[in-house]
Amino acid sequence: MPTKFVMDAEWVACDCGLPEDRVTATHLHIAAGDFVATHIEDTLSHTVHDHVHVSAYPLALWFAANWWRLRWEPQSSWGEFPASWRMAHEMPAAGHGFIWPPVTFSSDGETIEVSCQPSRQKSPEPIRYLADFKATIEGNDFESTVDAFIDHVLVRLRQQKAGETDLSRLWTEVAAERQDPKERERRRLEAQLGFDPDEAPEQALLDLLTLREQAGQAALDEIAPTLPRTALNEAIQRTTRIATRTGTPACIHTPNALQNLHFSPGVPPWSRGRTLATAARRAWAITRDAVTDKELASLFDIPVRSFSPEPGTDPKAPFGLAVREPGDSRLKLLFKRRSASGRRFEAARFLADFLIAPATDAWLPATDTRTARQKVQRAFAAEFLCPIDSLQAFLNDDFSEDRIEEAADYFGVSALTAKNQLASHP
Repeated sequence: MPTKFVMDAEWVACDCGLPEDRVTATHLHIAAGDFVATHIEDTLSHTVHDHVHVSAYPLALWFAANWWRLRWEPQSSWGEFPASWRMAHEMPAAGHGFIWPPVTFSSDGETIEVSCQPSRQKSPEPIRYLADFKATIEGNDFESTVDAFIDHVLVRLRQQKAGETDLSRLWTEVAAERQDPKERERRRLEAQLGFDPDEAPEQALLDLLTLREQAGQAALDEIAPTLPRTALNEAIQRTTRIATRTGTPACIHTPNALQNLHFSPGVPPWSRGRTLATAARRAWAITRDAVTDKELASLFDIPVRSFSPEPGTDPKAPFGLAVREPGDSRLKLLFKRRSASGRRFEAARFLADFLIAPATDAWLPATDTRTARQKVQRAFAAEFLCPIDSLQAFLNDDFSEDRIEEAADYFGVSALTAKNQLASHP
């Protein structure tokens, strides 16, 4: 469950540095629940503290400059993060010569993952950060905590007669944008694309807002983070063409038991996905451990051969996609995956999105990003096709590579899916 995010600044005297840095010198305390990111060892005095001596001004300025990306830009790949992403999401980018906590913020749209890594054991720096954790905070909690921190810094600057600053000007702009529906929509889309404010190509934004009318607002929130910043216009055109492909006609008849499922606020995406998968297996009377190709095909009313390896699949497609008719159970499946297990997993993700997506979404994208909606899809697909209890029973405490491969074959999933199921259920 999400934890409480805290940033406290206790003002202290300082007679060096830039004027804004001097008057906002502080003992800074940052925590996510019981995890303290500012838990440090002072290597000179050989003491341990839960605060660090820095200036609050550059940190507040960094939060203000990157507010939209911190709040709305998800991780778009599973590999190394580009420098532009790191500058907007990793706290050491606040700079000004201070040794900042090695904290990274990553949004999934609903929540923010806060991660912290300890400093190197033999770091030559005078302080060493000790915390090593990952925690999840609510998006609204992140907003209110950052807002309060920046306001606290601005009050301090006014009290110290610092005059107008870059921070005060920037924060006034951000606050106005957050209150204006059109500006808020634009800034959010820019952030989802990985751009700083006013850096995204104007035509690309217009094209995506046009695409929204076809795909749906929530669907656009899933699509935008998949598009590369380089060759963006070409990627948008390719995305627009996806829905015009022939695809596989399908039809899903949703049991009544799945039509009124609701989750309490704060339930993590992975938990929602697993719970929905269990409910779906029960509603569709799937009693076997493994879902056969025939059973899966029957849920979509498609031929079993739809899950056969397909070399003709477009390798440049940015994501898999199901397109549904408005207010109807009919849809078109546009697979991205080529392997049989990949297509089965992708179909299960389409099934999850069909059940959870807003009715206003015609497009049901299955992407490689880490938004909350994609997390629900992946958790659903894994538990629907390869229930953890059944997987553990099959393995019978034999976690060798060979046995896991056998289990993956039995459940019709990839070995990676089986391993991820085990890893997420320690």
